Amino acid sequence: DQFLSLGGSSIEDAYKVLGISPSATDEEVRRAYRDLVRKNYPDRGATLGDDVREAAKKKMQEINEAKERIYKERGM
Repeated sequence: DQFLSLGGSSIEDAYKVLGISPSATDEEVRRAYRDLVRKNYPDRGATLGDDVREAAKKKMQEINEAKERIYKERGM
């Protein structure tokens, strides 16, 4: 479900990208973001080829945009 919602522009889409519900606490938002960064950091796939690295960069961009949207909406 996370991957299906990539590129959406609504706040609900941002929560889906991070894999959490809108009722998540601020700490749950931070934890979800950190976990996704750890799993999707582009340098982790450096040995797997350029296409994997580019996909990871795109995913990280979407994760960061989702986090920023949520933080802004919550005033964090």
